[in-house]
Amino acid sequence: MPNSYTTIARESITHYLETRHFLEIPAYAPEELLDRQAGCFVTLYKDGKLRGCIGTIEPQQGTLAEEIIRNAASSATEDPRFPSVKIEELEHIAVSVDVLGVPEKIDSKESLDPKQYGVIVSLRRRRGLLLPNLEGIDSADEQLDIALQKAGSTRMSLTRWSASWSCATRNKMKDNGKKYIRDLSYACWRHAALRKAAWLLPCTHGMTAW
Repeated sequence: MPNSYTTIARESITHYLETRHFLEIPAYAPEELLDRQAGCFVTLYKDGKLRGCIGTIEPQQGTLAEEIIRNAASSATEDPRFPSVKIEELEHIAVSVDVLGVPEKIDSKESLDPKQYGVIVSLRRRRGLLLPNLEGIDSADEQLDIALQKAGSTRMSLTRWSASWSCATRNKMKDNGKKYIRDLSYACWRHAALRKAAWLLPCTHGMTAW
């Protein structure tokens, strides 16, 4: 069933496509969207398939309501994998809003549970995020590999690069090389996410993985 999270997201998309301006916070927005900040992801589905997804790991707006409004408009118009959503598509599109909890840094993959926690990896200046409880992702290894791909690397390539640079630095680069090797490692956080989802038309599909 629709809820205030997805209702605002859908209204934001419609308003932005019609006016190219962001929606003002609706009067019906509940206090829980007005008195907190949080990162969130807005995901669009059409016929059970991904149609757009944009989000923020950390809050960029003053309230969660504004975060949903901005990310909803962006998911419909700025996801580089898809053309912009058209007005006539909206009646066929379903909306999911995931609100991210505070990230908790972890030291090993044993702390991950892909059904309960999402994951954020940080590699140099790039980050990759995967939401929790996605269809087809059943292990921490799968979750971590996909998140690293989003950050622009893989665990295998990190190992290979580190070994290569380690060999070079023994003879040539010394301390500078050691610093570069540390930069090739990645840090990892887990996060819980509150999912507010609504199929806006009768639909028998399961949600597809983002």
